[in-house]
Amino acid sequence: MRALTLIWLVACGSGDKLRDSSKSSTTPTSTETETTTTGDTTEPTGPKGLIQFDGPVPQNILWISIDTLRQDVWSRYGGDDLMPFLDGLMAEGFVLDDAHQCGNWTGAGTSCTMSGRHGIDAGFEPILGAREGESIPDDSIFLAEVLRDSGYVTELISTNGWLDPAWGNTQGFDTFRAMGGAKAGPVMDTLIPDLLALPDDQSWFFHAHLYDPHAPYDPPEEYLERLEGRTELPWDLSMRDEHYAVNSGAGYSDLSPGMKAELETQLRIRYEAECTYMDDMLQDAWRLLDASGRLDDTLVVFWADHGEAFWEHGNQTHAWDLYDPENQVIAFFWAKNIRPGSYDGPVSTIDIAPTMLDLYGVEPPATMTGQIIDDIEPDRVRYSMSIARAGVVQSIVRDTRRIQFYWSDGRVVVTNVADDPSEAVNLYAPDDPTTLEMWELLKPRVEQAEGVINTSRWPLTWPPELPR
Repeated sequence: MRALTLIWLVACGSGDKLRDSSKSSTTPTSTETETTTTGDTTEPTGPKGLIQFDGPVPQNILWISIDTLRQDVWSRYGGDDLMPFLDGLMAEGFVLDDAHQCGNWTGAGTSCTMSGRHGIDAGFEPILGAREGESIPDDSIFLAEVLRDSGYVTELISTNGWLDPAWGNTQGFDTFRAMGGAKAGPVMDTLIPDLLALPDDQSWFFHAHLYDPHAPYDPPEEYLERLEGRTELPWDLSMRDEHYAVNSGAGYSDLSPGMKAELETQLRIRYEAECTYMDDMLQDAWRLLDASGRLDDTLVVFWADHGEAFWEHGNQTHAWDLYDPENQVIAFFWAKNIRPGSYDGPVSTIDIAPTMLDLYGVEPPATMTGQIIDDIEPDRVRYSMSIARAGVVQSIVRDTRRIQFYWSDGRVVVTNVADDPSEAVNLYAPDDPTTLEMWELLKPRVEQAEGVINTSRWPLTWPPELPR
């Protein structure tokens, strides 16, 4: 199965530098790329870095984030040609092949990616379902704020209620449009007129958050031909409540093996159909944007806010664990003049915002703790966290090894994707050097989170066999 990943689509307009603004604390430098010509070949000499362009860095920015997108639905990662249009854009762009989210659900994933900062570093970690009125502190500086204060017109279209002003993760947008649960087609039908209405000389940053393929998987009927002739299930999987009622826990464990297999098959068909529908809608939108000239000076970055599980570790949907199906995502940059390439170093999505600002010659704000991808070390440690369906879960990934810690019962899981790609084998042993090394990397984050989280609501059970 091919997994969709949330993509950051950055489009660039007709300028060659960020505009000055009295609100801006930085003075952007020119992004004009100097070139040296040797024979028949023109090589860029600046801006320096892994991501290169033939000519200036595109000025305008269109950000497209995709909800609940697995990495393995893309052809590049073994998918079955579910999204031929998006696969083509990825092949033409600059791809971050080893990108991990900082969480496994929308509130956490969008907040950290857009601010370039882990939640606990801001003194606040989003909590799934705990609508307590708390929000991200104002001192977190979001990419949209930097761009707006540099003269960009900014707009966000959100299809998920966890990306909303109520939670403090929409800072910096002049216009916010809530389209809860809307499909990709209506979202692009809303975005395009807003974009075309801008003057040609106006720099802009538009962000569209797409809900496809979030549960319930309910694409238009014409995309569900693969369900014809299959066993009729006793649930309407197009309905959210019925989908969630059978995807985990007792609702799933009580099923016969045959019914479990059929349920998974039909959910995967529906999920993949959502991906294909989204691909078609984006292709249609691309034609309109290209015909209008809006893509001529546009940088596009795709990223996913999290992935989706299909019982690889006992649960379906997301916000359960921090294994690859939920935590590994796609991220890539596209523009008409970008030089195709890839980077396979250890990226976290908190790196996208500072990397973007670096492309435009802007020093990232001190609050952005993500790294510019050019500066990432090969043994870089990546951290993720979730307060969701499994309670508080924290993890560290270093090289091919992952350690996960569950606050609810003190459980520790250690895996190595190099030897065990499905992460089915728990290598945890309290006296094993690898376990102890990984625990020493994670423990400071646990201690930090203990000072942020309400432990009366979320008690912390320390692993009894590991050092405190």
